[in-house]
Amino acid sequence: MKRLQCGETFFQIPKFGLLLVLAVGNQSRHSAEYDRGVSARRTNSVKQAILATVVSVKALCSDSVAVRLESDELNEVTTILATGLDCERDFTKSPGPVLEVTCEGDPRAEIGDKVPVIVSV
Repeated sequence: MKRLQCGETFFQIPKFGLLLVLAVGNQSRHSAEYDRGVSARRTNSVKQAILATVVSVKALCSDSVAVRLESDELNEVTTILATGLDCERDFTKSPGPVLEVTCEGDPRAEIGDKVPVIVSV
């Protein structure tokens, strides 16, 4: 084993004629810090699914349907990303555990169905 530069160690395996350079010291410490930073940023965008119950479905016009969803867990949610309803166009969070979703066309949901709501935590 011979030292090349500060932070690098070189190994030669004579039987196979291979030369391996192993980086140690500051470089590996820097990558560990970088990896921690990447994982810390990733945790900021965690998504979670909440199951909400369909409590009403009513036609607004010939091609729009309003679906009302309720779940106690919606009280604590600040950002709603999507729902599991078909043809979802937009949604409005009402005060309390209620979410109003407008769908273009048939949402394929009936009263009592459980629908996933994707939220950002």
